[in-house]
Amino acid sequence: MSEATLTLLIQIFFWALALLALAGLVRFRDRSRLDIALVMLSIALALTPPAWYNNFSLLQLTPSTLAIAAHPYLLLRLVRYFRTVRPPVHRFALIGMIISATVLTVSTETNAFFVLVLGYFIAVEGYAIISFIRAARVSSGVSRWRLNLVAVGILSLLLAILTFVPLRQFLTSSSLFTFIPVSLTLIAGAAFYLGFAPPRWLRKYWQLRELNHFLHAVPAQYAGMELANVVEYLCLAARRSVDSITAVAAMLDPETEQLIISPTNDFPELETQLSAAAGRLGRVWLERGPYFAESHGDLGQFGLRLSMALRANALLTVPIATPVQTYGLLIVICRQKPLFVDDDLDLLSLLTAQTARTLSYSHLLVSERKARTHAEILAQVASRLSANLELEQTVEVVFEETLRATNSSFAAIFNYNTREQTFQLWHGVGHFDGISQLRQPLPTEQMQKLLSSQSQPVLVNVAQAAEEWPDAAILNQSGIHSLAYAPLIYKQKLMGLLSIGAIGEAEPMTDAELGLLQGIADQAAMAIQNGRLYREVQDYNDELESRVAQRTAALQARNEELDAFAHTVAHDLKMPISHIVGLAETVTNKFDGLPKTDLMRYLEIIQKSGHKMSSIIDALLLLAGVREMDVPVTPLDMAAIIDEARQRLAHL
Repeated sequence: MSEATLTLLIQIFFWALALLALAGLVRFRDRSRLDIALVMLSIALALTPPAWYNNFSLLQLTPSTLAIAAHPYLLLRLVRYFRTVRPPVHRFALIGMIISATVLTVSTETNAFFVLVLGYFIAVEGYAIISFIRAARVSSGVSRWRLNLVAVGILSLLLAILTFVPLRQFLTSSSLFTFIPVSLTLIAGAAFYLGFAPPRWLRKYWQLRELNHFLHAVPAQYAGMELANVVEYLCLAARRSVDSITAVAAMLDPETEQLIISPTNDFPELETQLSAAAGRLGRVWLERGPYFAESHGDLGQFGLRLSMALRANALLTVPIATPVQTYGLLIVICRQKPLFVDDDLDLLSLLTAQTARTLSYSHLLVSERKARTHAEILAQVASRLSANLELEQTVEVVFEETLRATNSSFAAIFNYNTREQTFQLWHGVGHFDGISQLRQPLPTEQMQKLLSSQSQPVLVNVAQAAEEWPDAAILNQSGIHSLAYAPLIYKQKLMGLLSIGAIGEAEPMTDAELGLLQGIADQAAMAIQNGRLYREVQDYNDELESRVAQRTAALQARNEELDAFAHTVAHDLKMPISHIVGLAETVTNKFDGLPKTDLMRYLEIIQKSGHKMSSIIDALLLLAGVREMDVPVTPLDMAAIIDEARQRLAHL
């Protein structure tokens, strides 16, 4: 390929780059793309003469001369986007541009003025190269690659000029060395193309590399899923990705619907609250899209305050959000407008999206840890309650575990009277004297709400409830500033309330404690009911044992009476039986020799003894029958009883 053809291709290539830059300017219409387009046009115009390497006099053409002279100054305009250019440097570049244009226009010889022009080129473009390299070192992702490539392009173009101008006669006479400035120009063109107009696939590749670095460079505390560390590391990564003053996260407070900025140690003035529904920040919040605030007024008073406090001239805001939830905003505060704003916003969007996913996982992990902790506490409560059946011990365990789990100042239990629908203090521990004087433990509205639902715990802020709750004055005198109540429910019936409270300097009760308190209350309700049943069983057992003891004593007394009676009966029956047996043996053995009178007397005695035994047996039967019957107490006819006794004893 001939030198002329190669030169023509270089010119076409740089003009294509200039047209790409102009297309970007027409599409986005911002100042950074205007300055990039001017830089690329200056290079394309400088290379417009077809044989500028061989005939230096062609630089007298006005467009090329002005383009070459303006190129260092235009590069300095790009430097201003990421670094403050001091006024002396800016004036030097402007004066140097005017002098260089004049010298290149009126002179074609290499003289002292031309050496000064060359020194101007080296000074300003060297300053630009160093500035781009420094900016790349404090940036990351796409911006870092693009800044480095632009620095390589400027350096290659400067080397091409330095090798061509002083040695142009030697280079034009040697075909081997002719390609040195051409090669450097080609390298500069490729670097400018990749730096100012990289293809989309290459930009995505750079972004993914940075995201991969972001994920693999996660510190240990970030891997531990601590929410504060996640946000802090995002801010550090944002500062590293964009050349900025600082980066902060404005996280949403669900209770107040405000965006709360936690200040850094270097910038305590950043501590503030922002509305998530008003102004440009509100629109960014609702649209969930990145936004670049080029002017101070774009973000209202917040932007103006930052501009005055930190001398910030640009803000990048990116929502920290997942498709289903928005956690906050990442705010990157820049001293100068970034040169490649779109790439910076794309990279920050990737970082915030990954951080939002991590926050989502962290919330799940925190919830899981919290649920596990609550489950362990409730398991311990259940274990201790199951080991105690005594009602007093059960209540002590409930109070002890409640105070340990909630860090409250006191705990108390109220019994519920179903008929009167009132609560009465039953037991308490800690400094609960204040609630013992309450006529009702809750404000009327919350009381009705609790009685209607009978399943939801209630949180009471004493100061806020003072207007509608007269008893709040009693609590204020006792120093109680917050209360929490959990219903004690057994088999869908309200038994009472488990109450905790905070006094004085103690932290107020929060909604986070209500779930745990209700879990303890559910365990306590069953344990208290079991304790009451156990007490009833014990009372019944005591009563039963008392009855058994009484009946045993009565039975023992009866047995003693029976023993005495049996002894008496045996004694009374022994004599008649002895008479009958003795006389019967005598009659049997001496029947033939006994006189008839003795025999008759013996038989009469046997007959009387038999009648006596019969009377005793009849009396025993009568006594047994009387003991088994209910004997009504009535007046007795003693005369009739005596007559009947005489008749029974008449045969004796």
